[in-house]
Amino acid sequence: MHDTQDQGLKYMSLWEAKIWSKAVLDEAKEIIELQKKQSKLIQIIRNNPVTIKKQLDEIWDKSRTKEYFLIISLNKARDWIKLGTRYNAVLKELLIKIDNDLPEIRDLRNMREHEIEYYQGEGRKQNQFIISNGHSSSDATSTYVDQSGYYLGGRLKVQFAIEVFTYVYPIVSSELEHFLVVD
Repeated sequence: MHDTQDQGLKYMSLWEAKIWSKAVLDEAKEIIELQKKQSKLIQIIRNNPVTIKKQLDEIWDKSRTKEYFLIISLNKARDWIKLGTRYNAVLKELLIKIDNDLPEIRDLRNMREHEIEYYQGEGRKQNQFIISNGHSSSDATSTYVDQSGYYLGGRLKVQFAIEVFTYVYPIVSSELEHFLVVD
């Protein structure tokens, strides 16, 4: 029975890691596309301010929810990969990469999940809720976009998350395929 449970957890960790790693890529790429649309609309807002303002508001609203979905996806992918490290050495390497390259995943997820407490000054890591990068400050729920990228909470660069998970996703997929063939 214990071996069957281990096999089930091996499979689930790989399957869920694959699903959530793909979700990271999908959500992140959609956020970047929405930002591009928003930038184009801002350039032509003078032509039709009322209509374009409505479109910008719709993009902003959708981007906001996509940001939350991305952060959830990052956290879920990391958690399932972490569970899989019990059974798979390759996943251990991926977890190290994720934690080294995107160390802000857990704190950002927690701060956004508990944003009301943070706004009320009651967050567990209140002193880390607002960060400064030298020329601006951002709280963990804000979006910061400049020429170098699209930042969630002023700390997680969406383009870098795409880069990391473009590396992670095919490896997790391959490990799942290998598991299905071998085990």
